[in-house]
Amino acid sequence: MASNSIEQALYVYLTSSTALTTLVGNRVYLAKAEVDSARPYVVFTTVSDVHAPFAFGEANSGQPRVQFSVFHSNRYSALSIAHTIRKRLRFYSGSMDGMTVHSLTVGGTLLMADPEQDVFQATFDVMPIYIDAS
Repeated sequence: MASNSIEQALYVYLTSSTALTTLVGNRVYLAKAEVDSARPYVVFTTVSDVHAPFAFGEANSGQPRVQFSVFHSNRYSALSIAHTIRKRLRFYSGSMDGMTVHSLTVGGTLLMADPEQDVFQATFDVMPIYIDAS
């Protein structure tokens, strides 16, 4: 069954990547991680959603900003996992589980540290331009 949102399409596309699942297993979450999730894990969510009706001749087109955050106890590993995701998404265009992605822009990575929690967070934004085929 095809995805009914760009977030779901991104989830299916990313979790089909052996390069990513080797690093984080099945710990890729939409919106929020499970309580007490083992690190490393990835959380992503739409932070803004600009629907662009008819931008591509289609009423169901959009251009959201999706934020990804990688959590790890090692700063270099957090950055490496973020790089793996960014590399998989960078310059993507084509069908993504029922969504037609015209282009996908990937922003730079911001690294934050929380020494009290012994965690590093590598965060970056992705901006797909898509048409929902459903």
